[in-house]
Amino acid sequence: MAAPTTRAGLHLTHLLLAVTAIELALNRLVTHELRSIGDGDALWWHTAVDHAALFSHYFASTLAVGLVVRAFLRLLRRDDDWSGIWRWGIALATCTLVIAGAINITSSPSSYGSFVFESGFVALVLVIAMGQWTRPGPLGLKLGIVGIAIPLIIPFYGPLSAQLWAGEEVLWGDGAETVHRIGQWAMVLLALISPYFFAPRPLVHAASRLAPAAGALIVGVVGLFILRNFYEVGMRMAHHGLGIDIGPGAPAEFLALYLLALSTMAWTVIACVGAESAARRDIGVGLGLFVMAGYGFSWPIQYLVGTVGLLTLSDAATRLREQEGERHATGFPLPPIADSVWHEYVTHVAGLVARTADVVQIERLLGTRHLGGEALTRLSAREPERVETDHISAQVPVQGGQLQLDLYVQRVDGAVSMLEIICAPRGGTTRAPSLGDAVVERIDKAGRKQIDWQEPWMPRWTLYAFPEKLLGIGAHPEPPPCSGPVCKVDDAAFSERFRLRDAGGLSERLLDAGLRARASALVDGWIGFWSHGRLQYRLHPGQGAPLDHPIPVTELAFRGAGSSRSAERLATLVELLVDIATRGLPSDVHAPDGVMRGPRSMSHNQR
Repeated sequence: MAAPTTRAGLHLTHLLLAVTAIELALNRLVTHELRSIGDGDALWWHTAVDHAALFSHYFASTLAVGLVVRAFLRLLRRDDDWSGIWRWGIALATCTLVIAGAINITSSPSSYGSFVFESGFVALVLVIAMGQWTRPGPLGLKLGIVGIAIPLIIPFYGPLSAQLWAGEEVLWGDGAETVHRIGQWAMVLLALISPYFFAPRPLVHAASRLAPAAGALIVGVVGLFILRNFYEVGMRMAHHGLGIDIGPGAPAEFLALYLLALSTMAWTVIACVGAESAARRDIGVGLGLFVMAGYGFSWPIQYLVGTVGLLTLSDAATRLREQEGERHATGFPLPPIADSVWHEYVTHVAGLVARTADVVQIERLLGTRHLGGEALTRLSAREPERVETDHISAQVPVQGGQLQLDLYVQRVDGAVSMLEIICAPRGGTTRAPSLGDAVVERIDKAGRKQIDWQEPWMPRWTLYAFPEKLLGIGAHPEPPPCSGPVCKVDDAAFSERFRLRDAGGLSERLLDAGLRARASALVDGWIGFWSHGRLQYRLHPGQGAPLDHPIPVTELAFRGAGSSRSAERLATLVELLVDIATRGLPSDVHAPDGVMRGPRSMSHNQR
């Protein structure tokens, strides 16, 4: 759910967060603590606060209904990236939630009406939690959305059992209290681990920021002061405000855990709201709405605000990588390599390439270089002090012509950040298109920026290597979009290792059984092949890919020496890519026996 805006540029989800915070303070906290004592008339200022609280309650409820209806209309117009059964599941659950919610807001709800409303809410939560796995987005954020869904679904056990088999007395028995406590502790656990799912990356940099730490400290200190000096007041505030039942005489360790969870969630929300990217800020807004809704579920506003928060989180997940790009893909700094050691290694690589190529040149570029027109890869949130790109170019002879080979290795502050190898027919272009040429930006009906790739610049075939570990899924940047479907080859081991998209029936032509076996052993990252014969390989070491293959980063960084043997890994990968690119050439231009051949020569050119 992209954040809609007013004419003044105010995001309506941000407005809902502010209004819900006011409603929480006035309606669920202040009016419960400042009620007049006895049968006398209420104080005038308390009456004014009560009226303001009532207004904020209905205003927030109406605004939340409007945002949920807007999400429903977007689903009908297909202005989002939900697909198939998930689209219609969300539409049906949203329709049920809005209709039942409107009835419950405007009239006294019956038990059956409340059950229908809660059913629509739980169905919507389930569909969002499961359907977002079919959409792009970071794995950690998807797990966090599932974590939010769990405590939201648990309380539904009581109404479900009351309507279907146990009767309404189950709502007031010990079982209902047990279910509520299970959901409450699930909420506390989610709050404690929320930074790992939602906080800006890298987490180490986010933890060093002052504002989130100060906000979390204030929340913890104020909560501790209230519980130590006014325990009953704190108990009522937790119950009416956040739906957390502390209970009288709670053990000190439980109170400490509650305060730690509240402070941690406050830190996560503040860190996200203050992030650079709009998608990360929307994550903070979604989390804030989730927290402000509370766990009491006594009023429709709490369900509706929680729904808007969940939709906001799900939508922000799809935009996060687009806006933050590759700069936060790794959460740890890669080791820098000394210049002398690195230049010796590059020379070894060039020497190995020169054995099978006509001309090899080394070009060293200092300063920022945007390979392929894309934004510079950053290994941390700070700006890099030095960027260096080593470029090895070679002319590889094939029958009837030559292949132009270009190998780029980008280093940021001495650490290897990207390896790119491009093969193209001699006379063609090996340079990747700039984003200005390859994509067109447009604004959809929801006011959200969309990027459309132009057909001439889209690869006809892509190969993406899955990370070896589950938690690495999606960590390595994806290849450019290919219009072809995901296809399988008759090779189970290869299919488990790679995701293959083919828009031109190129798989059998580019990869035979021998090349598939070599690719399984050598390739990480991704390979793309374009219709004009251009092949591009890209790898970001340590980002969902091995750190030491094909470039032995650890050996070069810590042993302080490289050898021609260590350069063999990269040279072997180059040979594989040349063989694949050769098979993609027109039938009258191919390398004999699939091997690079030619005289040996090498020159150096440094800038």
